[in-house]
Amino acid sequence: MRLANAGQLGTLRVGLSRSALDSKRVSLALAALRTAMPGVNLVVSEAPAQKQAEMLRVGEIDMAITIALNDDAAVERRTLFELMVDSAVVSSTDALAVESPLTAALLRDRPLIIVDPHVVGAWGALQPALSELGLTVGETHDSVETVYRLVASGRGWTLAPGPVREHPPFGTVVIPLQGLRVPVSMEARWRVREKSALVSNAVDVLERAVAEEASPAATATSDVPEQLAFPRDVELRLLRSFIAIARNGSLSRAADDAGVSQSALSRQLGALEQEIGFALVDRTSGGATPNAAGQQLVNVAERAVVLVQEALADARRSSRGLNGRCRIGAVSTEFAGDLLLGVFQRIGEDHPGIEIEVEEMMSLRQIESLVRREIDVGIAGANSGVMDNPAIAGVTLVEDVIECALLPENHPLASRTWLKPTDLEDIPFLFLDRAAQPRFYDTLMQAFADIGLVPKSRITVNGPRALWRSAADGLGWTTGSRSNRAQKLPGVVAIPIEGLRIPSGLQLIWRPDESDSAILAVIDAFRVVRSASASS
Repeated sequence: MRLANAGQLGTLRVGLSRSALDSKRVSLALAALRTAMPGVNLVVSEAPAQKQAEMLRVGEIDMAITIALNDDAAVERRTLFELMVDSAVVSSTDALAVESPLTAALLRDRPLIIVDPHVVGAWGALQPALSELGLTVGETHDSVETVYRLVASGRGWTLAPGPVREHPPFGTVVIPLQGLRVPVSMEARWRVREKSALVSNAVDVLERAVAEEASPAATATSDVPEQLAFPRDVELRLLRSFIAIARNGSLSRAADDAGVSQSALSRQLGALEQEIGFALVDRTSGGATPNAAGQQLVNVAERAVVLVQEALADARRSSRGLNGRCRIGAVSTEFAGDLLLGVFQRIGEDHPGIEIEVEEMMSLRQIESLVRREIDVGIAGANSGVMDNPAIAGVTLVEDVIECALLPENHPLASRTWLKPTDLEDIPFLFLDRAAQPRFYDTLMQAFADIGLVPKSRITVNGPRALWRSAADGLGWTTGSRSNRAQKLPGVVAIPIEGLRIPSGLQLIWRPDESDSAILAVIDAFRVVRSASASS
């Protein structure tokens, strides 16, 4: 909570426009941010430029990065760096696609399609430069994606900054245009009334990183707040009151929900803040919402209250002679669904008194949750680095091999029976952040290096389902296993990569000192279901 209060812990949601996604400098700056603020969970998503202000207003993102837009009184901004609009984008099937550079004369008889200047103000500065070249705008649209799709279909051409040449929009080529050099600004944007120290710290780090072209380590900070003494008198009733305030967003609604007076609830909040040492909510005329420190507390407080409720429920079940409960953490159901279904059926037949709850979570988080006793059993990926913790026992459930690329069904390579490593070099590689599974990440990168596969661009996507869905949406490719060829995932095809072979699969994990009879029964059910599956 102290770190969150100082803006060094929490979640930062950053929305990137298409221009920011295409910028290597933005990617490097975000890498620097991740290193400089290791306590921050960085969530990066694509956010169309014309929608960023609304996404900031409603709280979908905390910061946006885009080419400079029209002024907005509700948004603060800071220029990170400048880049040059100096290129033309044409269809890859256009006769001009082989010209380099292009001249204005070659383009004058073709419609120039741009994003409406009323949506993206930076394009307005291009008008004098276009006039000098004898070029005029043919049509405008509200989004850059519409413009790129029209260009790819051969309807016309458009303009782009030079860095877009590294990652041309699908179906297009990006070619330098003689005589065009118009600077535009790449800027960070955030809510004008933003109170989070996390956002201001992040903007400072990004600005430093792009200004100095620093390595990620150069932007790191050692400004760690002094630790607080552990509060001794935090009562469960105070946590319940704080949870009610956080859920309702106002003291009055929380008081109604809790069945107490607003003044009593306010006193309880004050007592909690006094015990902890700093404010937990931002108070406004419209309500009270958890600040960064408060959000850290509410996450733990809700779990604490649930644990107490579960302990009471377990005691009641024991008093009535019931069998107990088992909490299972599992990778995406697309990969573990058949196993879970068999276990549910087996437990329902043999031990109907056992309650089973399933929560999807990534493999390393399962280990942490087992150690903290937040779950009792895990179905994790059988990948490097998952079973390094001596506090965890495990057994292989399914053997598999990572040997494929997952690509969109409509991708030009989708009809291939196998791929060479070089076929994938220019396609963005989608994968987990290294911090999520360091050993597995390093194993994969080494396997790529061994076969001469060097992805030129990488996009961090958290979670197995998010990976293959991002691939299905055309954002790039990710790895797949042999089983994905037999059990196809929606929207993607699994194509073997020449030379790639990494042992993988699924494993069951649990605490080796487990003594709860209900949990042991569930573990035995997995063994029975696995044996039945292997024999069939």
